[in-house]
Amino acid sequence: MYLSVRRAPADVDAPDADPGASPADKSPGKPRVRGPIYALGLTSFFTDISSEMVAVVLPTYLIARLGIGEAAFGAIEGLLAASGVLLLLLGGILADRTRRPKPVAVGGYSLSALTRLGLLTSFNPIGFLMADRLGKGFRAAPRDALISFHSDPKHLGRSFSVHRSLDTAGAMIGPLIVFAIFTILPDDYQTVFAISLLAGLLGVAMISIGVPGGKVDRRQSADGAPATSYSPLRLRDLPNAGGVKRVSLTAAVLGTTTVSDAMLYLVIFRTGDLELKFFPLLFVGTSLAYLALAIPMGILSDRIGKPKVLLAAQPIMLAIYLILLITGGPTTPVIVGCLALLGAYYAMTDGLFPAVASELTPIAARGRGIAAVGFGTAAGRLLAGLAFGAVWEFVGIEVALSLFAIALVVATGAAAVILTPLMSNQMSTPASGASS
Repeated sequence: MYLSVRRAPADVDAPDADPGASPADKSPGKPRVRGPIYALGLTSFFTDISSEMVAVVLPTYLIARLGIGEAAFGAIEGLLAASGVLLLLLGGILADRTRRPKPVAVGGYSLSALTRLGLLTSFNPIGFLMADRLGKGFRAAPRDALISFHSDPKHLGRSFSVHRSLDTAGAMIGPLIVFAIFTILPDDYQTVFAISLLAGLLGVAMISIGVPGGKVDRRQSADGAPATSYSPLRLRDLPNAGGVKRVSLTAAVLGTTTVSDAMLYLVIFRTGDLELKFFPLLFVGTSLAYLALAIPMGILSDRIGKPKVLLAAQPIMLAIYLILLITGGPTTPVIVGCLALLGAYYAMTDGLFPAVASELTPIAARGRGIAAVGFGTAAGRLLAGLAFGAVWEFVGIEVALSLFAIALVVATGAAAVILTPLMSNQMSTPASGASS
Protein backbone atom coordinates (compact mmCIF):
# COMPACT_ATOMS: atom_id res chain seq x y z
CA MET A 1 0.00 0.00 0.00
CA TYR A 2 1.15 3.52 -0.52
CA LEU A 3 0.65 7.10 0.43
CA SER A 4 -1.42 8.84 -2.19
CA VAL A 5 -0.28 12.44 -2.63
CA ARG A 6 -2.09 15.10 -4.60
CA ARG A 7 -0.64 15.58 -8.07
CA ALA A 8 1.05 12.17 -7.84
CA PRO A 9 1.49 10.47 -11.23
CA ALA A 10 -1.05 7.84 -12.12
CA ASP A 11 1.47 5.04 -12.41
CA VAL A 12 2.68 5.24 -8.82
CA ASP A 13 1.83 1.73 -7.69
CA ALA A 14 4.97 0.24 -6.20
CA PRO A 15 5.02 -0.28 -2.43
CA ASP A 16 8.02 1.95 -2.10
CA ALA A 17 7.06 4.50 -4.69
CA ASP A 18 7.82 8.11 -3.99
CA PRO A 19 6.18 10.64 -6.30
CA GLY A 20 9.03 13.09 -5.89
CA ALA A 21 11.81 10.63 -6.62
CA SER A 22 13.92 10.80 -9.74
CA PRO A 23 14.33 7.74 -12.01
CA ALA A 24 17.85 7.27 -10.69
CA ASP A 25 16.57 7.19 -7.14
CA LYS A 26 14.04 4.50 -8.08
CA SER A 27 16.71 2.08 -9.27
CA PRO A 28 16.09 -1.42 -7.86
CA GLY A 29 18.24 -2.64 -5.02
CA LYS A 30 19.40 0.82 -4.04
CA PRO A 31 18.58 1.45 -0.37
CA ARG A 32 18.01 5.12 0.18
CA VAL A 33 16.35 7.57 2.47
CA ARG A 34 13.83 9.83 0.79
CA GLY A 35 13.34 13.57 0.90
CA PRO A 36 10.33 13.61 3.25
CA ILE A 37 12.34 11.60 5.79
CA TYR A 38 15.00 14.32 5.84
CA ALA A 39 12.31 17.02 6.07
CA LEU A 40 10.78 15.21 9.06
CA GLY A 41 14.27 14.81 10.49
CA LEU A 42 14.92 18.55 10.20
CA THR A 43 11.53 19.20 11.78
CA SER A 44 12.60 17.15 14.78
CA PHE A 45 16.08 18.72 14.64
CA PHE A 46 14.74 22.23 15.22
CA THR A 47 12.00 21.05 17.58
CA ASP A 48 14.52 19.18 19.72
CA ILE A 49 16.76 22.23 19.89
CA SER A 50 13.70 24.03 21.23
CA SER A 51 12.53 21.34 23.64
CA GLU A 52 15.98 20.40 24.97
CA MET A 53 16.79 24.02 25.72
CA VAL A 54 13.84 23.94 28.10
CA ALA A 55 14.47 20.39 29.33
CA VAL A 56 18.06 21.03 30.42
CA VAL A 57 17.12 24.03 32.56
CA LEU A 58 14.14 22.32 34.17
CA PRO A 59 16.01 20.17 36.75
CA THR A 60 18.30 23.00 37.82
CA TYR A 61 15.42 25.48 37.93
CA LEU A 62 13.22 23.23 40.04
CA ILE A 63 15.97 22.00 42.34
CA ALA A 64 18.42 24.89 42.59
CA ARG A 65 15.85 27.70 42.48
CA LEU A 66 12.73 26.14 44.00
CA GLY A 67 14.50 23.61 46.22
CA ILE A 68 12.21 20.64 45.52
CA GLY A 69 13.20 17.11 46.53
CA GLU A 70 13.82 14.01 44.45
CA ALA A 71 10.35 12.60 45.00
CA ALA A 72 8.75 15.85 43.85
CA PHE A 73 11.01 15.96 40.80
CA GLY A 74 10.09 12.37 39.94
CA ALA A 75 6.41 13.24 40.33
CA ILE A 76 6.80 16.23 38.01
CA GLU A 77 8.62 14.05 35.48
CA GLY A 78 5.78 11.56 35.73
CA LEU A 79 3.17 14.29 35.40
CA LEU A 80 4.83 15.60 32.25
CA ALA A 81 5.03 12.08 30.84
CA ALA A 82 1.34 11.54 31.64
CA SER A 83 0.49 14.74 29.77
CA GLY A 84 1.89 13.24 26.58
CA VAL A 85 0.15 9.92 27.15
CA LEU A 86 -3.24 11.64 27.22
CA LEU A 87 -2.97 12.63 23.57
CA LEU A 88 -0.70 9.90 22.23
CA LEU A 89 -3.48 7.53 21.22
CA LEU A 90 -5.71 10.39 20.09
CA GLY A 91 -3.07 11.57 17.64
CA GLY A 92 -2.74 8.11 16.13
CA ILE A 93 -6.51 7.61 15.90
CA LEU A 94 -7.04 10.99 14.23
CA ALA A 95 -4.26 10.33 11.74
CA ASP A 96 -5.94 7.05 10.72
CA ARG A 97 -9.50 8.33 10.82
CA THR A 98 -8.87 11.43 8.70
CA ARG A 99 -6.27 9.66 6.54
CA ARG A 100 -4.25 12.87 6.85
CA PRO A 101 -1.40 12.35 9.35
CA LYS A 102 0.43 15.52 8.33
CA PRO A 103 -2.10 18.08 9.70
CA VAL A 104 -2.28 16.15 12.97
CA ALA A 105 1.51 16.19 13.29
CA VAL A 106 1.67 19.89 12.37
CA GLY A 107 -0.88 20.64 15.09
CA GLY A 108 1.26 18.89 17.69
CA TYR A 109 4.43 20.68 16.64
CA SER A 110 2.62 24.03 16.61
CA LEU A 111 1.25 23.51 20.13
CA SER A 112 4.72 22.77 21.48
CA ALA A 113 6.22 25.82 19.76
CA LEU A 114 3.54 28.17 21.06
CA THR A 115 4.09 27.08 24.67
CA ARG A 116 7.40 28.98 24.52
CA LEU A 117 5.39 32.20 24.43
CA GLY A 118 3.86 31.19 27.75
CA LEU A 119 7.27 30.41 29.24
CA LEU A 120 8.45 33.89 28.26
CA THR A 121 5.64 35.53 30.20
CA SER A 122 5.08 33.17 33.14
CA PHE A 123 7.00 32.51 36.35
CA ASN A 124 5.37 29.07 36.73
CA PRO A 125 6.57 26.79 33.89
CA ILE A 126 4.79 23.55 34.83
CA GLY A 127 1.49 24.25 33.05
CA PHE A 128 3.22 25.29 29.84
CA LEU A 129 5.57 22.30 30.03
CA MET A 130 2.51 20.07 30.29
CA ALA A 131 1.11 21.71 27.16
CA ASP A 132 4.44 21.09 25.45
CA ARG A 133 4.23 17.39 26.31
CA LEU A 134 0.63 17.31 25.07
CA GLY A 135 1.89 18.56 21.72
CA LYS A 136 4.70 16.02 21.74
CA GLY A 137 2.30 13.16 22.44
CA PHE A 138 -0.19 14.35 19.84
CA ARG A 139 2.39 14.50 17.03
CA ALA A 140 4.44 11.38 17.76
CA ALA A 141 2.30 8.69 16.10
CA PRO A 142 1.32 10.66 12.96
CA ARG A 143 4.94 11.73 12.49
CA ASP A 144 6.19 8.16 12.74
CA ALA A 145 3.40 7.06 10.42
CA LEU A 146 4.62 9.62 7.88
CA ILE A 147 8.14 8.21 8.19
CA SER A 148 6.87 4.69 7.49
CA PHE A 149 4.74 5.86 4.53
CA HIS A 150 7.74 7.48 2.85
CA SER A 151 10.16 4.60 3.56
CA ASP A 152 11.18 1.50 1.67
CA PRO A 153 9.53 -1.28 3.74
CA LYS A 154 12.79 -3.25 3.68
CA HIS A 155 14.72 -0.38 5.23
CA LEU A 156 12.40 0.93 7.93
CA GLY A 157 15.11 0.68 10.57
CA ARG A 158 17.43 2.81 8.45
CA SER A 159 14.76 5.49 7.84
CA PHE A 160 13.76 5.73 11.50
CA SER A 161 17.43 5.87 12.51
CA VAL A 162 18.20 8.68 10.07
CA HIS A 163 15.24 10.61 11.48
CA ARG A 164 16.30 9.94 15.06
CA SER A 165 19.89 10.96 14.25
CA LEU A 166 18.74 14.39 13.08
CA ASP A 167 16.45 14.55 16.11
CA THR A 168 19.41 13.77 18.35
CA ALA A 169 21.63 16.34 16.64
CA GLY A 170 19.07 18.93 17.73
CA ALA A 171 19.01 17.42 21.21
CA MET A 172 22.79 17.90 21.31
CA ILE A 173 22.82 21.48 20.02
CA GLY A 174 20.05 22.70 22.35
CA PRO A 175 22.03 22.13 25.57
CA LEU A 176 25.15 23.67 23.98
CA ILE A 177 23.17 26.83 23.27
CA VAL A 178 22.00 26.91 26.89
CA PHE A 179 25.57 26.40 28.12
CA ALA A 180 26.74 29.30 25.95
CA ILE A 181 23.90 31.56 27.13
CA PHE A 182 24.50 30.79 30.80
CA THR A 183 28.24 31.30 30.38
CA ILE A 184 27.67 34.80 28.99
CA LEU A 185 24.40 35.63 30.79
CA PRO A 186 24.15 33.51 33.97
CA ASP A 187 20.62 32.34 34.80
CA ASP A 188 19.08 34.28 31.89
CA TYR A 189 16.08 32.03 31.38
CA GLN A 190 14.23 34.58 29.22
CA THR A 191 16.88 34.43 26.49
CA VAL A 192 16.75 30.64 26.61
CA PHE A 193 12.98 30.64 26.11
CA ALA A 194 13.13 33.25 23.30
CA ILE A 195 15.65 31.25 21.24
CA SER A 196 13.68 28.09 22.02
CA LEU A 197 10.56 29.71 20.51
CA LEU A 198 12.42 30.59 17.30
CA ALA A 199 13.74 27.04 16.91
CA GLY A 200 10.26 25.60 17.49
CA LEU A 201 8.77 27.80 14.77
CA LEU A 202 11.48 26.66 12.34
CA GLY A 203 10.47 23.06 13.07
CA VAL A 204 6.85 23.82 12.21
CA ALA A 205 7.97 25.46 8.97
CA MET A 206 10.02 22.39 7.93
CA ILE A 207 7.16 19.90 8.18
CA SER A 208 4.71 22.36 6.64
CA ILE A 209 6.88 22.95 3.57
CA GLY A 210 8.93 19.77 3.14
CA VAL A 211 6.45 16.90 3.69
CA PRO A 212 3.64 15.99 1.24
CA GLY A 213 0.21 16.25 2.78
CA GLY A 214 -2.02 13.97 0.70
CA LYS A 215 -4.43 11.38 2.00
CA VAL A 216 -3.43 7.81 2.77
CA ASP A 217 -5.04 5.61 0.10
CA ARG A 218 -6.84 2.76 1.89
CA ARG A 219 -8.76 1.53 -1.16
CA GLN A 220 -6.16 -0.84 -2.55
CA SER A 221 -2.89 -2.46 -1.65
CA ALA A 222 0.37 -2.16 -3.54
CA ASP A 223 -0.47 -5.06 -5.85
CA GLY A 224 -3.93 -3.67 -6.68
CA ALA A 225 -5.88 -6.08 -4.46
CA PRO A 226 -8.72 -4.63 -2.36
CA ALA A 227 -7.60 -3.59 1.11
CA THR A 228 -9.44 -4.51 4.28
CA SER A 229 -11.22 -1.66 6.07
CA TYR A 230 -10.27 -1.30 9.73
CA SER A 231 -12.09 0.50 12.49
CA PRO A 232 -9.89 3.39 13.65
CA LEU A 233 -10.99 2.82 17.26
CA ARG A 234 -10.51 -0.92 17.78
CA LEU A 235 -7.01 -2.36 17.80
CA ARG A 236 -8.35 -5.92 17.92
CA ASP A 237 -9.66 -5.54 14.36
CA LEU A 238 -6.12 -5.59 12.98
CA PRO A 239 -4.81 -8.87 11.54
CA ASN A 240 -1.57 -8.25 13.48
CA ALA A 241 -3.31 -7.07 16.66
CA GLY A 242 -1.60 -9.79 18.69
CA GLY A 243 1.83 -8.69 17.52
CA VAL A 244 1.13 -5.01 18.21
CA LYS A 245 -0.15 -5.85 21.69
CA ARG A 246 3.01 -7.87 22.37
CA VAL A 247 5.25 -4.97 21.38
CA SER A 248 3.17 -2.49 23.40
CA LEU A 249 3.28 -4.75 26.45
CA THR A 250 7.04 -5.16 26.03
CA ALA A 251 7.46 -1.39 25.85
CA ALA A 252 5.43 -0.97 29.05
CA VAL A 253 7.28 -3.72 30.95
CA LEU A 254 10.71 -2.38 30.03
CA GLY A 255 9.58 1.22 30.52
CA THR A 256 8.70 0.62 34.18
CA THR A 257 12.35 -0.27 34.86
CA THR A 258 13.90 2.51 32.73
CA VAL A 259 14.97 5.63 34.60
CA SER A 260 14.63 8.76 32.46
CA ASP A 261 17.75 10.49 31.21
CA ALA A 262 16.94 13.63 33.23
CA MET A 263 16.66 11.55 36.42
CA LEU A 264 19.96 9.78 35.69
CA TYR A 265 21.63 13.15 35.11
CA LEU A 266 20.24 14.26 38.45
CA VAL A 267 21.77 11.18 40.09
CA ILE A 268 25.14 12.10 38.58
CA PHE A 269 24.74 15.72 39.64
CA ARG A 270 23.72 14.87 43.21
CA THR A 271 26.30 12.14 43.83
CA GLY A 272 29.23 13.35 41.72
CA ASP A 273 31.50 16.39 41.75
CA LEU A 274 29.82 18.42 39.02
CA GLU A 275 29.32 22.18 38.86
CA LEU A 276 25.83 23.41 38.08
CA LYS A 277 26.86 25.25 34.91
CA PHE A 278 28.09 21.99 33.37
CA PHE A 279 24.77 20.20 33.87
CA PRO A 280 23.55 20.86 30.27
CA LEU A 281 26.66 19.14 28.91
CA LEU A 282 25.43 15.81 30.27
CA PHE A 283 22.67 15.92 27.64
CA VAL A 284 25.29 16.63 24.97
CA GLY A 285 27.41 13.61 25.89
CA THR A 286 24.47 11.23 25.54
CA SER A 287 23.45 12.80 22.23
CA LEU A 288 26.95 12.41 20.78
CA ALA A 289 26.95 8.68 21.48
CA TYR A 290 23.41 8.34 20.12
CA LEU A 291 24.33 10.25 16.97
CA ALA A 292 27.29 7.97 16.30
CA LEU A 293 25.34 4.73 16.80
CA ALA A 294 21.74 5.36 15.70
CA ILE A 295 22.15 4.61 11.98
CA PRO A 296 24.45 1.56 12.46
CA MET A 297 21.95 0.15 14.97
CA GLY A 298 19.07 0.81 12.57
CA ILE A 299 20.86 -1.00 9.75
CA LEU A 300 21.69 -3.89 12.11
CA SER A 301 18.05 -4.14 13.17
CA ASP A 302 16.98 -4.43 9.51
CA ARG A 303 19.38 -7.37 9.12
CA ILE A 304 18.95 -9.41 12.30
CA GLY A 305 15.51 -8.28 13.50
CA LYS A 306 14.40 -5.34 15.61
CA PRO A 307 13.18 -7.34 18.65
CA LYS A 308 16.68 -8.83 19.05
CA VAL A 309 18.28 -5.40 19.09
CA LEU A 310 15.69 -4.10 21.58
CA LEU A 311 16.47 -6.95 23.97
CA ALA A 312 20.23 -6.55 23.51
CA ALA A 313 19.93 -2.93 24.67
CA GLN A 314 18.67 -3.81 28.15
CA PRO A 315 22.02 -5.03 29.60
CA ILE A 316 23.41 -1.60 28.68
CA MET A 317 20.91 0.16 30.95
CA LEU A 318 21.64 -2.43 33.63
CA ALA A 319 25.36 -1.60 33.35
CA ILE A 320 24.58 2.09 33.94
CA TYR A 321 22.66 1.28 37.12
CA LEU A 322 25.48 -0.93 38.40
CA ILE A 323 28.21 1.58 37.58
CA LEU A 324 26.41 4.37 39.42
CA LEU A 325 25.69 2.03 42.31
CA ILE A 326 29.25 0.73 42.68
CA THR A 327 31.11 4.01 42.19
CA GLY A 328 28.91 6.01 44.57
CA GLY A 329 30.27 9.42 43.58
CA PRO A 330 31.03 9.19 39.86
CA THR A 331 34.28 10.74 38.62
CA THR A 332 34.72 12.34 35.19
CA PRO A 333 35.70 9.05 33.44
CA VAL A 334 32.70 7.31 35.01
CA ILE A 335 30.38 10.10 33.92
CA VAL A 336 31.68 9.95 30.34
CA GLY A 337 31.27 6.18 30.30
CA CYS A 338 27.69 6.35 31.59
CA LEU A 339 26.76 8.98 29.02
CA ALA A 340 28.21 6.85 26.21
CA LEU A 341 26.28 3.81 27.42
CA LEU A 342 23.07 5.82 27.71
CA GLY A 343 23.48 7.07 24.13
CA ALA A 344 24.01 3.49 22.94
CA TYR A 345 20.88 2.37 24.79
CA TYR A 346 18.71 5.00 23.10
CA ALA A 347 20.26 4.23 19.71
CA MET A 348 19.11 0.62 20.12
CA THR A 349 15.59 1.39 21.36
CA ASP A 350 14.25 4.85 20.54
CA GLY A 351 13.50 4.45 16.84
CA LEU A 352 13.00 0.69 16.84
CA PHE A 353 9.73 0.47 18.76
CA PRO A 354 7.81 2.51 16.14
CA ALA A 355 9.67 0.66 13.37
CA VAL A 356 8.43 -2.69 14.73
CA ALA A 357 4.90 -1.29 15.01
CA SER A 358 5.11 -0.12 11.39
CA GLU A 359 6.09 -3.59 10.23
CA LEU A 360 3.20 -5.16 12.06
CA THR A 361 0.44 -2.67 11.25
CA PRO A 362 -1.47 -2.26 7.96
CA ILE A 363 -1.11 1.15 6.42
CA ALA A 364 -4.76 2.08 7.06
CA ALA A 365 -4.21 1.85 10.82
CA ARG A 366 -0.51 2.53 11.18
CA GLY A 367 -0.91 5.67 13.28
CA ARG A 368 -2.99 3.72 15.77
CA GLY A 369 -0.52 0.84 15.90
CA ILE A 370 2.45 3.15 16.49
CA ALA A 371 0.46 5.06 19.12
CA ALA A 372 -0.37 1.84 20.97
CA VAL A 373 3.32 0.97 21.27
CA GLY A 374 4.23 4.54 22.23
CA PHE A 375 1.49 4.47 24.86
CA GLY A 376 3.11 1.41 26.43
CA THR A 377 6.49 3.12 26.59
CA ALA A 378 5.10 6.36 28.05
CA ALA A 379 2.92 4.59 30.62
CA GLY A 380 5.85 2.47 31.79
CA ARG A 381 8.17 5.43 32.16
CA LEU A 382 5.51 7.37 34.01
CA LEU A 383 5.51 4.67 36.68
CA ALA A 384 9.31 4.50 36.64
CA GLY A 385 9.66 8.23 37.32
CA LEU A 386 7.25 8.14 40.24
CA ALA A 387 8.78 5.03 41.78
CA PHE A 388 12.45 5.92 41.39
CA GLY A 389 12.05 9.45 42.73
CA ALA A 390 10.07 8.28 45.77
CA VAL A 391 12.46 5.45 46.68
CA TRP A 392 15.46 7.73 46.22
CA GLU A 393 14.17 10.45 48.54
CA PHE A 394 12.66 8.28 51.26
CA VAL A 395 15.01 5.28 51.28
CA GLY A 396 18.18 6.28 49.45
CA ILE A 397 19.81 6.32 46.03
CA GLU A 398 21.60 3.01 46.60
CA VAL A 399 18.33 1.22 47.29
CA ALA A 400 16.66 2.86 44.30
CA LEU A 401 19.43 1.81 41.90
CA SER A 402 19.54 -1.71 43.36
CA LEU A 403 15.79 -2.23 43.06
CA PHE A 404 15.69 -0.96 39.50
CA ALA A 405 18.66 -3.14 38.52
CA ILE A 406 16.90 -6.25 39.85
CA ALA A 407 13.61 -5.24 38.25
CA LEU A 408 15.32 -4.67 34.89
CA VAL A 409 16.74 -8.20 34.88
CA VAL A 410 13.26 -9.60 35.53
CA ALA A 411 11.67 -7.30 32.97
CA THR A 412 14.19 -8.28 30.29
CA GLY A 413 13.40 -11.94 30.82
CA ALA A 414 9.69 -11.22 30.61
CA ALA A 415 10.19 -9.16 27.44
CA ALA A 416 12.13 -11.99 25.82
CA VAL A 417 9.22 -14.34 26.48
CA ILE A 418 6.67 -11.85 25.16
CA LEU A 419 8.65 -11.18 21.97
CA THR A 420 9.55 -14.81 21.22
CA PRO A 421 6.75 -15.28 18.62
CA LEU A 422 7.92 -12.17 16.78
CA MET A 423 11.50 -13.36 16.74
CA SER A 424 10.67 -16.91 15.68
CA ASN A 425 8.27 -15.91 12.88
CA GLN A 426 8.90 -13.79 9.84
CA MET A 427 7.36 -10.39 10.56
CA SER A 428 5.23 -8.92 7.84
CA THR A 429 6.10 -5.82 5.88
CA PRO A 430 3.63 -2.93 5.85
CA ALA A 431 3.03 -3.46 2.14
CA SER A 432 2.00 -7.06 2.50
CA GLY A 433 -0.51 -6.68 5.33
CA ALA A 434 0.02 -10.33 6.32
CA SER A 435 -0.19 -11.50 9.88
CA SER A 436 2.91 -12.37 11.81
